[in-house]
Amino acid sequence: MLGLANLGNHPEGFFGGFYPVGSNVIVMNKIPLERIKETRLELYKPYAFHV
Repeated sequence: MLGLANLGNHPEGFFGGFYPVGSNVIVMNKIPLERIKETRLELYKPYAFHV
């Protein structure tokens, strides 16, 4: 299962996503996804797959 959440975005860095141990969930940070979608759409799928 995939979840999207606002995990923040700071100048020092950001969380791309995390996996809670013992679950079948991956939570991705939707702020970088939105920024990539707005600026470099060709990187959207590669970024999502990498995280």
